[in-house]
Amino acid sequence: FETAGRRLGQAVASVLAFADPSLVIIGGGVAQCGELIIAPCRRAVKDLFCIGNPFVPIVPALLGTEAAALGAAELALDRAEVR
Repeated sequence: FETAGRRLGQAVASVLAFADPSLVIIGGGVAQCGELIIAPCRRAVKDLFCIGNPFVPIVPALLGTEAAALGAAELALDRAEVR
């Protein structure tokens, strides 16, 4: 988990180098690992990011693996104008 988290942190640091998000949300199956992945990710971002603010909150998605299904259902309802 440590290695995977650090690799994820490298990817997040790369995104932070050209984007300025106020929050990073980790979703899907990775989010289910919780702090086992998120903590080393945060450490890697702090270690690697040298421009701007390396202290952007990095949090797991609240919906976990259900986010895509819920988003698809929401889109279908919007397009069907069921509401």
